[in-house]
Amino acid sequence: MPYDIVTLAEQPELAEAVNQIHRESWPKFLLQDAVSRRYWDRLLTEFSEYQLVLLEKDKAIGAAHGIPLKWVGALEDLPQGWDAAVEKGFRDKEQSLNPTALVGLSLVIHPDHQGRNLSRMLLSTLKDLAQRKEIRDVLVPVRPTMKSKYPKMPMGDYLSKLMRDGLPFDPWVRTHVKLGAKFLALAHQSMVVTGTVADWEKWTGKKFRKSGEHLVPGALVPVTIDRKKNEGIYAEPNVWVRYQLGG
Repeated sequence: MPYDIVTLAEQPELAEAVNQIHRESWPKFLLQDAVSRRYWDRLLTEFSEYQLVLLEKDKAIGAAHGIPLKWVGALEDLPQGWDAAVEKGFRDKEQSLNPTALVGLSLVIHPDHQGRNLSRMLLSTLKDLAQRKEIRDVLVPVRPTMKSKYPKMPMGDYLSKLMRDGLPFDPWVRTHVKLGAKFLALAHQSMVVTGTVADWEKWTGKKFRKSGEHLVPGALVPVTIDRKKNEGIYAEPNVWVRYQLGG
């Protein structure tokens, strides 16, 4: 097999290649999340053993990022979303709490290498890593890949769209279900990106001359622009799924 998967603990020099994959794969505004900007570099170093890098002939072409945290198994103890999971993971580490869950924060394949089922390979390896660490659950705040084509549709309605075989319409959500994931809850404000009007115009290449909700390429829901406050806010919804590994 021409692919290999290593951790950043094993090859920390791959960190910049991983960051470049993210820059080339996500909408620009999504990289401006305040929690991500505050913790991302620390995530890659302080939790390096949970950062997987997919290699093809020694070249990084994908990555999966995890953070361990303590979760008692109850919905009320579930982090609000991506941002909250990152903050809780670092807080739990500082308090020396034994983790019981691994949150899959991101799984990305370089655009030139998509369509080869490589995401499944990374996801399976992340689950195997959790089991080796004697962690009983893998939690993922899933970003449905096709939701950006239906930005005005509520996430709950979007997730209710099914194929003829009864599986979810969204291909990434469908992949998780096929691999054994169970729905837990909606994360209505999983990741929040805030910036000035000028920031949003720079990130999106659009002009926002009026206040209100604006559709932006790559966004799962509209961006709310307030010209009086000189502010734009994007609150991305995700959906929490759970892989119960036992133990």
